[in-house]
Amino acid sequence: FSYGVDLVRHIRAQYGDYFDIAVAGYPQTHQLPPEEAAREMRYLKEKVDAGANFIFTQMFYDIDMFIGWVHAARAAGITIPIVPGIMPIQTWNGFQKATSLAKITVPQFFLDELEPHKNNDEKVRELGTKLVANLCRQILDANIGIKGLHFYTMNLEKGCRLLLEE
Repeated sequence: FSYGVDLVRHIRAQYGDYFDIAVAGYPQTHQLPPEEAAREMRYLKEKVDAGANFIFTQMFYDIDMFIGWVHAARAAGITIPIVPGIMPIQTWNGFQKATSLAKITVPQFFLDELEPHKNNDEKVRELGTKLVANLCRQILDANIGIKGLHFYTMNLEKGCRLLLEE
């Protein structure tokens, strides 16, 4: 399939409502030119209209950006559940690599908190857990209809366990 919407249409045509279908959401659209951000939202809406049941987002750390994106999705007529993608912070190098590869905007206060301890993985994990747990609380308390969170484990369950305990 050339586009995600083609796969959603195919699944619905072949299997009806037998499967729930999740599609990807990209909250970082604020970094795109306005016409490209609008196009991304149209593509997402097309997937929803084709039969997607919920949206899993790419990871993010900027709560204000995410809330703004959810409001934009709702304004575009997207009413299905949105599940935020949450990446625990395990190490400084892993955090830097993941955010760089995914082109994630990292709030300055995250960097200010973590960077002084970049050579101490245990401290980065401890501080990162607190930062991300606070992000999770803010998401769930934001009154934007978010009912759950998706944790990216990257086969490292310890970070998710610590985050859930926090």
